[in-house]
Amino acid sequence: MKIEKYLSKLDDNNSHVRISSLVELGRKKDPVSVSYILKIAGKEKNEDVRAQIAICLGEIGSIEAGDVLIEFTKDSEPLVRMEAASSLGIIGARGFIEAKTSLERLISDKNYTVRKNAIKALGLCGDHETITHLLGIFEKEGSSIEIKAIIAQTIGQIGGSLAMKILTEWALKGSMEVRRETINALGMLGDETTVDLLIHIMREKREDKVIRNYAREALKNIVTVARDKYLIIRKKIENYL
Repeated sequence: MKIEKYLSKLDDNNSHVRISSLVELGRKKDPVSVSYILKIAGKEKNEDVRAQIAICLGEIGSIEAGDVLIEFTKDSEPLVRMEAASSLGIIGARGFIEAKTSLERLISDKNYTVRKNAIKALGLCGDHETITHLLGIFEKEGSSIEIKAIIAQTIGQIGGSLAMKILTEWALKGSMEVRRETINALGMLGDETTVDLLIHIMREKREDKVIRNYAREALKNIVTVARDKYLIIRKKIENYL
C-alpha cells in the first residue's frame, strides 16, 4: 500500500490517527516520508505523538532526521527524550556524527530511563572518547547497578584497547550484575587475549556458579568468533590460490 494514505493523516485532528499513521510509516521505512514527518514535528503539541515521531524517524533511519531528533532530546517530556535517544543511536551508527554529543549529554539526564536509552544508543555510535564519559557515570556515587551493567555492555560494543582494559578489570570485581554483563561483553568481543582470564573465572571453585557459567558461554562465543574469522580469511585466500 502506498504511503500517501498515511502521509495525509499526519495532521489529522485526532492524535490516535496521527500515531497510527506514524506507526505504519515506520514499518514501511520509506525515506520519502521523512520530509513530511519533519514538517509536522516542530508544531506537534501531543507528547505521545512526538515520541512516535522519534520512533518512526529511527525506524526509517535517515540521517536527514538528525536535527529534529537532537531537538527532541531537549523536550520537556521524558518519553520524547527517551525515544529520541534510541533513534539517534540508530542514525549515529549510520554516520550522523552530531548524535554522539547529544547522547553524551543525555547520560546525565534527570530521568532514569532516558539515561539508560542514551547509554545503550552510545553503544551504536560511540568511540573511545565516549568511554571516558561512561566511566564518569559508572564511578559516580549513586549510579544504579543496572546502569553500571548497561555501561559495561556499551563499552563492550564500542570495543578497542581501552574497552578491553576496563572490561578485564571489571570481570574480576564488583557486583554480580556488572561482572555478568562484563563477561558477556568480553565474549561478544571475541578477543582471544581474554581466554586465560575467562578460563580462570570458569575454573575457580570459589566463584559464584552463575559467573562461572557466563565465563563458559563467553569462551564458547570466542570460539565461534574465531571460527567465523577463519572461514572469512580462508575464503579470501582461496580466491587467489
